[in-house]
Amino acid sequence: MKWITPLIAFLFLAGCQGVLSGPPEVAQCEKYIRAKLVKPNSYKRIESASLALPYPTARYWEVGIDYSFTNASGITARGSQVCDYPLAAGKADTSKAIDFDRDNAALKVSKP
Repeated sequence: MKWITPLIAFLFLAGCQGVLSGPPEVAQCEKYIRAKLVKPNSYKRIESASLALPYPTARYWEVGIDYSFTNASGITARGSQVCDYPLAAGKADTSKAIDFDRDNAALKVSKP
């Protein structure tokens, strides 16, 4: 009887693995970000969004991540990354990437 509580806790945590680690498309995008950083361990996600675009007739899946990191000079900086994936059965196909290097800065600049 003593083993039931630990078993239930294990099954709960195992079932929530996707919730604890985040969606696979976000994890894949973060892996790409870390590979570009001089100090990958300094990476900290500030905010992320993951959705099928364009809504409601999706043609691809997009992940946007704002993050902070420490650059080579030891200064904390911020960055943003957009990762696009093809759709497979209505989900992001993380085995393929459409684009990881699109310039996201143009999306944030408002033109007069």
